[in-house]
Amino acid sequence: MDELAKPVDLAAAYRRRPKGRGKARQGKARQGRRQRGSELSTRGEGQAVTDIQGEQFVHRELWRVVGRQLAHAEANPKGSFYDHLVAMVFAFLSLEAYLNFAGARLDSATWQNERTSFRGNGFQRKLAKVSELAGIALDPSSRPLTTIRDLNKLRDMMAHGKTLPIAETLHHTVGEPPPLNHGPLDALVSRQQAETAMADVLEVAQRIHMAAATRIQNDPWWGDSPFDGITLHAGGSTRIDVRN
Repeated sequence: MDELAKPVDLAAAYRRRPKGRGKARQGKARQGRRQRGSELSTRGEGQAVTDIQGEQFVHRELWRVVGRQLAHAEANPKGSFYDHLVAMVFAFLSLEAYLNFAGARLDSATWQNERTSFRGNGFQRKLAKVSELAGIALDPSSRPLTTIRDLNKLRDMMAHGKTLPIAETLHHTVGEPPPLNHGPLDALVSRQQAETAMADVLEVAQRIHMAAATRIQNDPWWGDSPFDGITLHAGGSTRIDVRN
């Protein structure tokens, strides 16, 4: 079986999402409140000012949407067309966000001038640049890149939505309504296509991620996987402005 054609274990993919994402932040927040409360009780009324710095990894947040939508579609087949549509669009958005994540770490100067550097077909230029930086070659004539190309078209269709004309001849049993559900979108969105989208996006991102890892130094947030892992890290300090 083609490695890329293996079915996606949706439940397992969803279960791998990081747990306790909010617990660390809640713990830090409680500790900070206790400290501020203690200081205010001894120094009088005042205002706490906390400066926080960190990062939120949007590509991982978007990937969570893909897993949730596919899991919801599996559990609720009726109306699952819409879950599959969202999953496919967000799979593409996940890859686009990942390219920005990886590109900024591999070549920060180029990504600081992103609009100038990737004017025109930004996604294709970014994919080519990150692949070059990672030292890999991707064949545009076969999967997974043909899937990525189709997802790009679907994303553009949804982002710049226009009324889609319908002109076709349908053959059906007398007395039964014609099999028209979602019009032209039917050919673009299905469970199989959504699962293929998830598998192929993951394949592209993993190939880049593994190859680029040797070029990434002293970055604890890079991780072993492009989409698994924490979605946010932050740290900071609090000061008390005491009012006399």
